[in-house]
Amino acid sequence: PAGLNVKFFPSQAKVSFLTTLEDYKDIKPEDFAIDLDYEKLRTQTNGKIQLELTKSSPNIRNPRLTPGEVEFLFENN
Repeated sequence: PAGLNVKFFPSQAKVSFLTTLEDYKDIKPEDFAIDLDYEKLRTQTNGKIQLELTKSSPNIRNPRLTPGEVEFLFENN
């Protein structure tokens, strides 16, 4: 919403996965996405939210996010 920022701690996540050496050279950070729904953030009472990989390369297997959850803080502009 306007006038509200959300800060995440940590602000980045690492994606680990399995792939072939041949496919590895073609995988880029842009192949991955983590999207969070504001409504889910709003309803969390413990200040933490589980991360979910919403986009990934079709050439990977067993993707894992580290950390699996992040803390968040709402901040007024």
